[in-house]
Amino acid sequence: MPLVESEKYHYYQLFPVPILGNNSEFYFHLPYKPFLALTDKAHLYMDQACIHIQSKEYICRETHKSSTSEDSPCAVQLLTYKSKVTTCQPVHILLHTIQSIKITDGKWLITAPNKEIAIIHCQDSKDNVPIHGTLLLESTPDCTVHIKSFTFVTTKINQLNFIDVHLPVMNLAVNFKNSQIQEIDPPSLDLRTISLKETQEIQTKLEIQKENLKTINTPIYFNRTSIWTILLYISIGSIIGFWILRKVCIINRQRRIQPPNEVEIIV
Repeated sequence: MPLVESEKYHYYQLFPVPILGNNSEFYFHLPYKPFLALTDKAHLYMDQACIHIQSKEYICRETHKSSTSEDSPCAVQLLTYKSKVTTCQPVHILLHTIQSIKITDGKWLITAPNKEIAIIHCQDSKDNVPIHGTLLLESTPDCTVHIKSFTFVTTKINQLNFIDVHLPVMNLAVNFKNSQIQEIDPPSLDLRTISLKETQEIQTKLEIQKENLKTINTPIYFNRTSIWTILLYISIGSIIGFWILRKVCIINRQRRIQPPNEVEIIV
């Protein structure tokens, strides 16, 4: 039996979104847990998503809620729009290529480290939209969005729009020292260009090459025959040959000395 309370919560799914700072560098905050239920007085962090019962009604597995105060976690302070955040530890991140996170079908968080042009095709129309920083992309089923080598397509959403992600301004120079900032250089990886079939074929070929290398690396052993063994074989062969020759000579000699058969003539 779930416990029900009358107080209404705001339910959030948290993502580590890179934010472009005033110094043209990107920072992000790692959430404590991926889901958060929040009121003006309390908050509840969760590892798993709540079960959606019906419109605006959820059942959550976690029951331990905490009171919201000045020392509440960073996400709570940001979402309650505190004038001064004290528990956030931003991480400096180096971005060289476009990064994207799919939230739901038709919704993506896009981070463009440089100024780019998003080309939007909707049936017979075409628009070019400049983007820079972190934005929320919402697309329609009849529209396709191209940003450099990325293509975004949806099947369910009814609107198309870029929405800027606004969060309270954090004074990094005041709240954080340089030693507290960690730089991360994430590798660029476009999973859409990887075919699972191709990876399976590559794995099979690698296994074959591995077996071939095992065969090549197997040491080859030669049976080294000594000179004494060769002489022994020659001696045995000579003795056998001499014995056969002697037997042949004896047989021939016996044939030569044998008297002719006598023939008796009767008249």
